[in-house]
Amino acid sequence: MSWTRTRRGFTPDPGVDPVDFVNQLPAAGDDPNKIATIWPVAGAVPTVKDVKFGLAQPATVNIMDLTASGKYLRRDKLLWHVQNPGMRHYVNQFTVDAEGKPCVLLAAADGLTIIADGHHFLASGIILGFTTASAMCLPTTDPTY
Repeated sequence: MSWTRTRRGFTPDPGVDPVDFVNQLPAAGDDPNKIATIWPVAGAVPTVKDVKFGLAQPATVNIMDLTASGKYLRRDKLLWHVQNPGMRHYVNQFTVDAEGKPCVLLAAADGLTIIADGHHFLASGIILGFTTASAMCLPTTDPTY
């Protein structure tokens, strides 16, 4: 098993089993369930009131062009998504459609596209070989909703 660490994350070698790949990723710190995120991490995440997530519209996003809102992924959640491609673990307040697409914030001020919810779903897409994903996007966070 081998993998390549890049500036923007990791890339599995062709032909590598996705479950084996996730299990081989190094732990971030003392917690074996914690993996470093594959995206750059936003310095600050815009505040959006839950009710405003209903304004999000469907869009296709380039997965590697996104910015994380947190430093870590959970190995168990990432494994679940790799084993259940295209499904959501649960629907929460950030999920704005019945299909449970991830919610992404398009922050116009600094040009970042920040993942509000769906980090594991989107990371599993990269591991499974996808470059884009369908997401629910807020068109801007300028001004903050």
